[in-house]
Amino acid sequence: MVNCSTIVTFIVVYGHTVLLIATFTSNPHSFEKAYESVALRITFSGLNVVQVFFFITGMLLTHSKQISAETHKVSWKMIPKTIFNRWWRLTPSAVMMVAFSATWMRHLGSGPLWKTVITGGTSGQCRRFFWAHLFYFNNYIPEDTLCSLQTWYIATDMQIYIVGVITHFAIRNRSGCIKEITLTSLLLLSMASPALHVWWQDIEAFAMQTPELYRTISDVNFRNEHVLGHNNLSAFIIGLATGYLIYYLQQKKVEYPNFKIGRFLSWFTIPTYLFLLYCGSLFYHDGKRPSLALRVLYAATNRAIIGLIATYVIVAVTLKFNGFTKALLEQPSWVVPSKLTYCVYLLHMLVLDYGLGVKTQLTPVSFFNTFFMTIGVFVASFVIAVPFHLLIEAPTNRLMKLSSNAKTVKKLD
Repeated sequence: MVNCSTIVTFIVVYGHTVLLIATFTSNPHSFEKAYESVALRITFSGLNVVQVFFFITGMLLTHSKQISAETHKVSWKMIPKTIFNRWWRLTPSAVMMVAFSATWMRHLGSGPLWKTVITGGTSGQCRRFFWAHLFYFNNYIPEDTLCSLQTWYIATDMQIYIVGVITHFAIRNRSGCIKEITLTSLLLLSMASPALHVWWQDIEAFAMQTPELYRTISDVNFRNEHVLGHNNLSAFIIGLATGYLIYYLQQKKVEYPNFKIGRFLSWFTIPTYLFLLYCGSLFYHDGKRPSLALRVLYAATNRAIIGLIATYVIVAVTLKFNGFTKALLEQPSWVVPSKLTYCVYLLHMLVLDYGLGVKTQLTPVSFFNTFFMTIGVFVASFVIAVPFHLLIEAPTNRLMKLSSNAKTVKKLD
């Protein structure tokens, strides 16, 4: 699954690179005309791809805990340690990146946009809200919009992880029926949350990537719907259920390598996701605003649909009837990129902020320009990620393992 994270990270970098292109562009009319293209509107509807990360978090949580329970005694006392281990896994690298943004970043360049973008923007807000990033609730602070924009995901991930840990320990020894009822109830509540935001606040169905969003980096839809932890539980809850399912299938050694219908349906996973984005692209049409019912329906279902698509892919790989996906995700070449994915995700916005801060001329908007700039940002982020991983992420992870000297008790048969 970490290989999926690497692929999704590239898509995220591509989406964020548009910030560099769309801000102070030489052809703003062409950028606005892009919203008349169906293909580009589908691209602009793709912010929900980050739900794949939340799905992976939920699936790995329940799957790994069940495997650990085979050899270790499990009790409620493990919850604080489990949460602390997650906090320690995420925090050293994230805090170092935020600290760099708050201090040294503002001294690294100059230009007509440097004060606006860096000194008074990224660096200024990081100095003001550093503490919120340390405890992972910066996504609930409306004024914190420019300090390491991408860290809203890390805060949300930590918040829903705590929910997942408590849920898992509460139902781990319960019957399958109780687990189904609990997870279904949580899923319905998680789907209702963004829908209620749309209904109560009369906002859009999702955070639409409009020219205004690129200009201000934030709007009411982004702040009140997209980044809040309680609005991103749907795919995560489905991930929790998938972790239980995958563990069961592996324990029973269930395989269907000759399941032709399943293999055939596997080819429709990507078209299904693109159709979901196409439905989102319809909200970009000029003219009459989509009805409240349609906005509520899309807000409630789009995250859960992504979780269901991801579930099918994982089940297909587990049951071995989708050999192509299995072969793609198990390539040895993914080892190094997957280890650097977290660092790349953290650092790519530093590259983008720096590029925007030192920008001295207008940039033409085009698909090829955006694509090649994405490649440049991705490569630069990977280059910086190598020493960052070796000096910060890897040592702190190793320190956590070395300092964890608590004795483990073998489960009695």
